[in-house]
Amino acid sequence: DLWTVPTKAQRLIFNLLKIEYHWKGKIVNLEKPIEPEEDDEQEDEET
Repeated sequence: DLWTVPTKAQRLIFNLLKIEYHWKGKIVNLEKPIEPEEDDEQEDEET
């Protein structure tokens, strides 16, 4: 199952694109939103 385990870089990309992927037997990004840390920063820049 080596091919099913994404690398750290791949996981980062999947997180940014909110793509589902399998990690340690679990499906990540499946109806599990990421903490909107970047969104908060963008809102501060707009105002």
